Amino acid sequence: MITYRLFNSDFIREKIQDIDYEITSYFEFSLTHYASSIIENTLTFAETEFYFNKALNNKNINCIITTKNYVSLNASKSCIITDYPKLLFFRIHQEIAKQYDSKQKNEISTFAEIHPTAIIGENVHIGAYTKIGPYSIINNNTYIGNNVIIEDNVTIGARGLNNTLINNTFLKVPDLGYTIIGDNVEILSKSIIQKPYFLTSTKLENGVHISVAVVIGHDCKIGENTIIAGKASIAGFTYIGKNVWVGPNAVVSNLLTIDDFVKISIGSCVVTNIKENQIYSGNFAMPHTKNMKRFIKELKND
Repeated sequence: MITYRLFNSDFIREKIQDIDYEITSYFEFSLTHYASSIIENTLTFAETEFYFNKALNNKNINCIITTKNYVSLNASKSCIITDYPKLLFFRIHQEIAKQYDSKQKNEISTFAEIHPTAIIGENVHIGAYTKIGPYSIINNNTYIGNNVIIEDNVTIGARGLNNTLINNTFLKVPDLGYTIIGDNVEILSKSIIQKPYFLTSTKLENGVHISVAVVIGHDCKIGENTIIAGKASIAGFTYIGKNVWVGPNAVVSNLLTIDDFVKISIGSCVVTNIKENQIYSGNFAMPHTKNMKRFIKELKND
């Protein structure tokens, strides 16, 4: 679904001429992403030694935009040396976004049912026997499988808060990503699924069920047969495994991994990774039995 183009250091020299930088050696790249990228041919940036070493040890990173302070630590990767790593990184992202054209022909099954008030963007695939409800919005770069139910006022591929603060100025970050919805997925009224700004995807695997007014952040991956109850929120870059239950009004923080067969109780606020077959509850969430012991102790103290 995602086709990556190949760019190189000469492209950067041609497109970015209003920022001072030095390229140590020729390199090629396919996308911009953070130092933890799992996609090969990634261009990233690092403003601290921690993230520089993380990028250096990631085989998917081809080039690191950084300051002269850290280049001496590098023995294997191309670098771009600048006083403004983050700014240059997102300026490059803006330039590669211009090279991608989302105005591609839609592929909509003749067996799909789309309400006349629904809005369908460009480069959209909608599979057989899928139903799109009233006033729902299917944005650009969306793939929806077969037998999917999307009820009223749902937004698929919504733009996240894709602005980054650099030198007290917000720089708008263009959306390049995709939203991928598997087969037999159900998304109920007023839920929002955000797409990434990098050239990656937010993905709901087969059999996922999303209740009303749920928000799924950009770059999230939701595993097969997981159920997310009403008004829950999942922050960006979070992976949730298969057969997980996320209770009503639960909040899951960003950059987390929730393994298979986990249960997250109503109203929980999850800020740590959770291993498989665990039950978590509370704010901040912890193993349910531990949380109940704490709760009972507090009741006795009252």
